[in-house]
Amino acid sequence: MTREAIDVILNLSGAGVIAGQILLILLILLFALFQTNRKIKRLKPFFNFISYNSITFAFLVSVIATIGSLFLSEIAQIPPCRLCWFQRIFMFPLPIILGVALIKEDAGVKKYVIPLAAIGSIIAIYHYILQTAPALALPCASDAVSCTTKQIELFGYITIPLMSLTAFLLILIFLFLAERKTKTN
Repeated sequence: MTREAIDVILNLSGAGVIAGQILLILLILLFALFQTNRKIKRLKPFFNFISYNSITFAFLVSVIATIGSLFLSEIAQIPPCRLCWFQRIFMFPLPIILGVALIKEDAGVKKYVIPLAAIGSIIAIYHYILQTAPALALPCASDAVSCTTKQIELFGYITIPLMSLTAFLLILIFLFLAERKTKTN
C-alpha cells in the first residue's frame, strides 16, 4: 500500500474518531436531558432504539477499533509501544465476546465487557497524558518505541491512545444504555 493511501486512511480514521467523539457527547447530553425531563416523548423512541441495539453498536465499535489497531501496526507499519499493547489486551477480546453475546442474545455480557473497557480506558487516558504532558506522568519503560512518542497526530490532537480511548468510552456508554434497557423492560 502506498504512503498516500495510508495517509488517506489515517485521515478518514481521524474523522471517524471525531464523529465518535461527537456521538459520545450527544449520547451523554441526550441521556441527561431524558433523565431530567422524562416528558420529552420524542426522545423515547431514540433511546429505545439505542438500548435495543446497544450491544450491536458496542460490537461494531470493537471490531472497527481492532481492525484499526491491526491496520496501524501491520499495514501502516507503526510499531505499538508497551502501553499500546496493554490497550490491545483489553480491546482484542471484545469483538469475540460481544459477537458471541449477539448470537446468544446475552445481555449479561456487560459484566464481562465493562471491566475490560474500563481498564482499557484508564490505560488510554494515562497514555494520552504521557504523550501530551510527559512531565505529569511516570516515564515509560520500553525496549523499542517510547510511549511518549506521538507516532501519528491527526487534526492537532488525535493520537493513537485517544483513538483507543474514544472506542473504549463508546463501548462503555453503549453498554451503560443496555443496562438502562434491562432495568426498564
